[in-house]
Parts: sequence; C-alpha cells; structure tokens
Amino acid sequence: MFEPKNVLLVKNYAFENDTQKDKILIVLDNLEDELCILQVLTTSQDKYVPNDKMRHGCTNEPNSRLSFHLFEKDIVVGKNMRNQDFAFTKNTFVIFQNNISKKSTLDFLSYQNDIHQLATLSEESYKSLVLCIANSFFLKRNLKPYIQKIITNNNY
Repeated sequence: MFEPKNVLLVKNYAFENDTQKDKILIVLDNLEDELCILQVLTTSQDKYVPNDKMRHGCTNEPNSRLSFHLFEKDIVVGKNMRNQDFAFTKNTFVIFQNNISKKSTLDFLSYQNDIHQLATLSEESYKSLVLCIANSFFLKRNLKPYIQKIITNNNY
C-alpha cells in the first residue's frame, strides 16, 4: 500500500495542529532505510488559484508565488484497484507549501482500519508530479535530496 505512486484515502488523518479529517495523500517514496513515507497531501480547495491558472499539470510561477500541481477532475491519471481508469472527481491540487512531508511508517499503524488505496498513478502522472515538486521554489531544503533520488532512480 505504501509504494510510490499510490493514492491513499486516510480516514481521520491527524494533522500537526491536532485536527483530524479524511485526507487523500499520494506516496512519493517508501524510505525503507528510514522507516518513513515521503508523501504529498491533496486538497480540492482552490481559494488561492486564479481561474486563468486552472489547468491540468504543473504550475511553478515565482513571480505570482504559485507552485502547485493540479489533477483536473475527470482526467484519467492512473488505475483504480479494479485496474479501471482512475480520475479524481473534483479538481485536486497538490500545493507544495507545507504539504510535502516525511512521515514515519509507524504513524500509519494507527490507521490500519482507516486507510484505503484508491488508485495508482500512471508513470506519466507520477513523473509530472515529481518533476513539478523538484522545480518548486517551496520545496524544503531537507526534502530536496529525496526528490532528487526519485528523479535519478527513475531516469527522469
């Protein structure tokens, strides 16, 4: 379940501010040597994205302070668990500021009954997301080596 490219639904995901809500996340990498998952959280909230910037794929614009990846609703981005085409039902954003993190694999044990794999991203969708993150001016310095490792290991 915690393999790269997997799209997971976590019921009552616990945030650092002690709030909880259902959350979709995408596994970027499984750092077995560190017992961690490199993940991105998604949101369907578009309050910071102007209408003219709503397009499927990567947006990195330092001048406008926009840095995100949009999975536009109804565009196939992978396969679900029945090997059928998978698309998000709402516009789904990965906004890079504060939404990319390393999380202990042990943290996910508390979700054992509340975590479900929704889909696996296609190679093309995953590559687009990873390269977008790599080029984001919001990527935290301590996460850059992990993203670079993904790029190197996959020959992107």
